[in-house]
Amino acid sequence: PTHAFHDLSPGLDFESKLFAKPDAPALLRAELAKRGYVAQPIAFGTNTDPYQPIEREWRITRGCIAVLAETNHPLTITTKSDRV
Repeated sequence: PTHAFHDLSPGLDFESKLFAKPDAPALLRAELAKRGYVAQPIAFGTNTDPYQPIEREWRITRGCIAVLAETNHPLTITTKSDRV
């Protein structure tokens, strides 16, 4: 499980600590540019909501969506947030 990988307890630690990957849009762009990449829908929000409070400042999800839009890549988003 993810909490064990990060050496967090499965309770309060895992529910209250967020980890950001600020370079995610650049990494995504590089992955999409790889030779032989075959586009299949990317699903945001299957493990956790992609619009956590930290997204307001970091805009990582927004950056990834922009990269996908540039390449007309299919995606789905599942969220309960009003930050979209």
